[in-house]
Amino acid sequence: MKVRDLHARPLETQQQPSPVHHDLYRQAAEAIADDCWSIDPAWLLDHPEFYEQIKALDDQLTTMEHAGVNEGEYRATLARLISCIQDARAEQSREVSERARQ
Repeated sequence: MKVRDLHARPLETQQQPSPVHHDLYRQAAEAIADDCWSIDPAWLLDHPEFYEQIKALDDQLTTMEHAGVNEGEYRATLARLISCIQDARAEQSREVSERARQ
């Protein structure tokens, strides 16, 4: 849960994150850990479009988890996040290879 969420609603009205959503997120994070770790933070700073999309999707998943959306909708958004991370990794690799050829 994010700090700003604590101020948004009284504690008694806050829903706990769904264990199913949490498990799906954890499994996806484990599956793409190598892609995440191999993206150079400096490269990501030079490509804010990837950073902003990854951050927005992650924030959206947090919101969905707390809202208790259905599993299919959550999975679809999680798939978009995974795809974005993999696209960023592929683009970085392409740029590195291109620079090496020059």
